Amino acid sequence: MNKKITFILLVCISFSGLLRAQLSGNYTIGGTTPDYATITDALTATQAGITGPVVFNIRPGTYSGKLFFNDIQGSSSTNTVTFQSESGDSTSVIITDLSSTTSSSDFTIFVNGCDYLRLNQLTIERSGTDSYRTVIYMGSNSINFSVTNCIVHAEPYTFTSLNSSLVRQPVAQALDSLTTFRNNIFSGGSYGINLTGISANVKLKNAVIENNQFIDQGGQSIILTNTIDAAVRNNSIITTTTNTQYEGIHLATSVGAEISGNKIVAETGAEYGVFIENCANLVTGPTHIFNNFIVCAGQFFLAGIAIDKSAYVNVYHNTVNIYSPTQGSYCLEIAGTGSSNVEILNNIFTNNGIGYAFNVSPSPIGAVSAFDYNDLYTSVGGMIGIYDNDTIVDVLDLQTTHSIGLNSVTADPQYISSTDLHVGSAGVNDLGIPLVAVTEDIDGESRSGSSPDLGADEFTPLSDNVAIIDLISPASGCGDSATVIGVVLKNLGLSSQSPFDIVADIIYSTGNQVITETTINNLPSNATDTFYFAQTLNTYDGGILDLTVYIDLAADQYHFNDTIHGSYTFLGHPNAPTVVSPQDQCDNNLALTAVCDSGDVLMWYADATSTDLLYSGPVFSPTVSTDTTFYVETRNGSGSAGCLRIVEMEGHGLGDYIELQNVSGVAFDATGYKVIASDSYTDINFINTTTWDLDVFAPGEIKYRTDDASDNYWGSNLLWEPGQTGWAMIIDPLGNIVDFVALQWDSVTLQSLLINVNGVDISLGSEWTGDGTPSTCANPGSTPNRIGNADNNSAVDWSCDVSSKGTQNPLLATSFISCGVGACASPRFAIDVHLIPGITASLGADTAAELPFTIPLSPGQGYTSYLWSTGETTDTINVTAADTYWVTVSGANGCTITDSITVGIAVGLNGQLSKDVLSFYPNPATDQLTIKSGMIDLNKAQIRLFDSHGAMIKDLILTQENNRSYVVDLRGFESGIYFVQVITDKGMRVERLSVVK
Repeated sequence: MNKKITFILLVCISFSGLLRAQLSGNYTIGGTTPDYATITDALTATQAGITGPVVFNIRPGTYSGKLFFNDIQGSSSTNTVTFQSESGDSTSVIITDLSSTTSSSDFTIFVNGCDYLRLNQLTIERSGTDSYRTVIYMGSNSINFSVTNCIVHAEPYTFTSLNSSLVRQPVAQALDSLTTFRNNIFSGGSYGINLTGISANVKLKNAVIENNQFIDQGGQSIILTNTIDAAVRNNSIITTTTNTQYEGIHLATSVGAEISGNKIVAETGAEYGVFIENCANLVTGPTHIFNNFIVCAGQFFLAGIAIDKSAYVNVYHNTVNIYSPTQGSYCLEIAGTGSSNVEILNNIFTNNGIGYAFNVSPSPIGAVSAFDYNDLYTSVGGMIGIYDNDTIVDVLDLQTTHSIGLNSVTADPQYISSTDLHVGSAGVNDLGIPLVAVTEDIDGESRSGSSPDLGADEFTPLSDNVAIIDLISPASGCGDSATVIGVVLKNLGLSSQSPFDIVADIIYSTGNQVITETTINNLPSNATDTFYFAQTLNTYDGGILDLTVYIDLAADQYHFNDTIHGSYTFLGHPNAPTVVSPQDQCDNNLALTAVCDSGDVLMWYADATSTDLLYSGPVFSPTVSTDTTFYVETRNGSGSAGCLRIVEMEGHGLGDYIELQNVSGVAFDATGYKVIASDSYTDINFINTTTWDLDVFAPGEIKYRTDDASDNYWGSNLLWEPGQTGWAMIIDPLGNIVDFVALQWDSVTLQSLLINVNGVDISLGSEWTGDGTPSTCANPGSTPNRIGNADNNSAVDWSCDVSSKGTQNPLLATSFISCGVGACASPRFAIDVHLIPGITASLGADTAAELPFTIPLSPGQGYTSYLWSTGETTDTINVTAADTYWVTVSGANGCTITDSITVGIAVGLNGQLSKDVLSFYPNPATDQLTIKSGMIDLNKAQIRLFDSHGAMIKDLILTQENNRSYVVDLRGFESGIYFVQVITDKGMRVERLSVVK
């Protein structure tokens, strides 16, 4: 009997203790006389369960180590568990842990199956830069977990790594729901919030991410995968990452999401602002994207909003501003098969870079069920978008060609700044269609029920708001004695404006001045007008102009758009040539002359205004049959008119390309010229079977070819790749290399280049010295660019810079100093030509003789003077050495004529071998000469060299490469003319060789 009583008593005591251990109410952690010394102690206490709401007030301090939040018995929507700072200051309580090198330690806080948990007003961080640095790791089966008013921080990570997430839930289960992140700061890391349901069939439900700040994530700030009915609202997302794959918000394999009121700014590196991928929504639960401000300005291909293989997506009232220097950038991009019922309404899409407002690819054309009431604006390039692979020039083109966008416009919305996308332009005011789904704007202001404004901002334009939207004149270039200042004005206000004052503030090398004039026309609301100042500037002699133009309108209510500034460099004109006119000229030997300043170049034309250059140089010798007139002008510079250069080679992008530019100041006819490209990473002599045939280039003109079939197609693949070798060259109609660029190849291999184009052997020679320029650029969106203002035929001419296909290289100056002529001409003067009978003279046909020989040469007697290439002045000379000789003779009427003859060495054998059978290269040569045959065996060939006097060179050093190729060592030779004799059983050949040291 006593034993039973004792047992019952023990059970009662134990049960009573258990009841006392269950928690309810408020408790303190840390500090002086707390309820729990550490957070871990408090978590241990919760394992006994709770009977009511529990709040742990954590006292200021740093709490180091990992925390595990597991199932708490008794928790519910009423009995919540909260951990928060006692002071209400999130910076006063810091929960921290070191990063790790092992995956099992990849968290500071681990939440697993813990329902109704609240983390509030805390700093939760992960310090260090080891590979595993996730801050909050969520397991599965947690209902109603929330993080509010917290700072979640890890070291910034430029690249994309799941192990560097601020919040990560990789396998949310069916019970996971109502996860909430509100009013937090998420700083650093690769991912901000990364939530993933376990499969497309088991989705994470009702996640809420709102009113948070995301700062400097390197990969993606928010990514939701396999979710249903998620809400991403009113978040500020700003990053300075240079990662070209950065995404602000990424929604994948999810349905029923709302993405609204977010402000995304990614100015230095981005791929997408908002990316919707594989989201098969239903008509009853579409994905809504509305009232977002999105700014992207990275250095690579990017889109503000991208939709791929998704259904029932509504893009309403968003404002997207792109100002990337990359051509493949779009405010909106829709791609991929399988999309359907995508609506694009009431948006503002502005691209102030070199891309487009939109790109709707062919596959999802039928998927776009509405594309209207949008502002489609671009400021560079003259095109607004791409639709079904058609480049769209303007809204009218979109409406006419594809019958869409019938209520769309093109207007500059006049943002407060490039990143603050609140607008002020009447051009986007009251132009939308009412949408039941969007009744407020990004600031919570009510939308008009009849005519809402386009974009995310509902606004009322000012009554008086006139802007200068463009400074259309002047432009840098040649100075002018009457340079005009011109601007484009737009009335962005509601009130019509009568003429008003406009001021030009001028700072120029010849003196400063202020010009005030009055506009001429009335300017109705939303109208534009072009105004040219009547007073002009004299910039003829060149200089730098710093120009500020502003509106002086007292009633104007918004002054941020009243002023425009431009800086211009004007090139001076050279002095005019000194000419004599008329000039008597021999009818068979014209030699028109004029005199220009030292260093200048004379340019000859057929009339007073023609742009077709006939000749450049001091003596012009045209062929004419009657008296006529030519015109001559002067330009600064040196060299000939032709200055065609390879200026960019891109192997990084979706379409590799090569870009050429005429870097001189005059047009150049490149008809017959070709561009040749390499086609192997290992064989320098393997060339692309496709070539680019060139034509006329205007002064400064840029042309390019790509291996993208939709964009100036080369005709086949261009085999260039970062880190790999490659080359390209321009050749003239005779097979001479005009320009050459090497990527990555070493100097020795480059000098072994020998290709055959149209039967002409082409070797490199001095067209490139040293190793090739690197083909890999460290910065995304950069390519090998020609730089400077001279051609050194080496890697010093090249540097990595922003890809600028079709536009001027940022670091390339034109006109070149080492070729071409200046862009600015003097006044053009006429020279009248009067023909008089010319004289004739002949030295006869080229000849050859066996050594030794003495050959008399004479053009005949009766001329008033003789001048031979040897310096002699008699009518006859005797020659004893092989060479080319010329003589210039004068007649009594002052006419002159020159003739030449080549005297060679005969070897006494029949059967001359042609150039097709035997080739000699390079010629001119410096250190070695290669003799090669593609048809006959040279094993038993006799190879001899003679100097210009016919003396045979002794101790000739020959190296046989194979049975059809020899190399002659020329390192001991002096500069001069030599003759190479090759005798075989099939015949012989003598080749004239020039050795240049």
